[in-house]
Amino acid sequence: MPNTRKALGEVVRAFCNPKILVVLAIAVAYIFALLYGLHAIGLWKVGDTAATLFWMMTSALVSILNFQKAQIDPRYYRKAVVEVFSLTTLFIFLTDMVSLSLWFWLLVIPVMTLLHLLSATAKLDPAHAAVTKLLGGVEFLAGLVLIYVVVREANASMDTLLTVETLRLFALSAVLSIAFLPFIAVLTVYEPYERIFGILPLHIPDVRLRRVAGWRAILTFRTDKNFLERWRRSVTTDPPTNMEEVKASFAKLRTLKQRERNPPIVAEQNGWSPQSAIRFLEAEGLGTNDYHEAAYEPDEWWAASRLTEFGQGAFPNNIGYYVYGTAEIVSRLKLKMNVNNPEKNTAARGHFSKHALILTRRALNETWQTKLALVLAAASPFEIVEDGLRVTLTRNDWQNGISGGYDLTFEISRTLCQLG
Repeated sequence: MPNTRKALGEVVRAFCNPKILVVLAIAVAYIFALLYGLHAIGLWKVGDTAATLFWMMTSALVSILNFQKAQIDPRYYRKAVVEVFSLTTLFIFLTDMVSLSLWFWLLVIPVMTLLHLLSATAKLDPAHAAVTKLLGGVEFLAGLVLIYVVVREANASMDTLLTVETLRLFALSAVLSIAFLPFIAVLTVYEPYERIFGILPLHIPDVRLRRVAGWRAILTFRTDKNFLERWRRSVTTDPPTNMEEVKASFAKLRTLKQRERNPPIVAEQNGWSPQSAIRFLEAEGLGTNDYHEAAYEPDEWWAASRLTEFGQGAFPNNIGYYVYGTAEIVSRLKLKMNVNNPEKNTAARGHFSKHALILTRRALNETWQTKLALVLAAASPFEIVEDGLRVTLTRNDWQNGISGGYDLTFEISRTLCQLG
């Protein structure tokens, strides 16, 4: 269709961006250097060219295009190594090695693709749950048939499979996948610098000052992408205009880094340590970003989690966790839920109550958790001021937007009189 062809052209043109092409060219050079080394030790042969090109166009290219996963998932590399030696990888290798008829593949590939597409489409609508379950069962049975056929053929060809050459090919596949991970690691470090340096001219017009700031960032942060991003936020919010301000931007972060490595002890009556507070709900998927100054309120510090969706529907409910305070002490904790799907009101309140009680136990103690269990389950607004604490639950019914939608906010804070 014309619109589809036009959109495809735009995608191709975007993909041909010089910055992307340079990264791909460096990746190809890295792979050729890797193959040269493997050839020197006899693990790679010229006859493996076709298979290697296929690996480059599939596994390597996909890893490059999805390198952001390595930036956000601390277990990315461990998962990648485990996957290389998984049963799935072994099965795919066996599938490539055994001889199966062309008619078999002409039947299997369209059927499996159709089943997968139908299943993915059915999952988009909760009303099709029964169809999703049925298609899942059919996919499972089809997978068992495929496994049976491949294993049967592999068993029949065992004499030809159990050879040194087969072992070499399997080892080559594993080595290529693992040896490509360092390139992904370098790419995850390079990308933030390239992105941040690309926007610096908007905030530091002076070329010499910008060049000094860039080199100082490289020498100061090296592979520390977290503090590099925090420096980016600092200089874009309050751009330095001279060398002293550039130096101050780095000195400020060095002080912050030292404080986070050796956080000061916070007395219970004053609040919570920022490094502890931001992790109160981390195990529940509500860990926050770094604790930092508010953009236009230099005396206020805060951190926030991403809004985490739960439930089903076109507009799922979501929940977020926030902490507020000064540079060294968190004095207010907030849990907020947006009910975008009022039909799931009971489940939403249960989800909110569960997280609020977990936060209460970790921020306060089990006594407070027991005290609040019933009122949180009821989700009725309340306020408790006791022992230097102010604990509240508020409800805001939306006047506009989703009909019947509302939000609940649970807060624990140290009272002003106690802090004073």
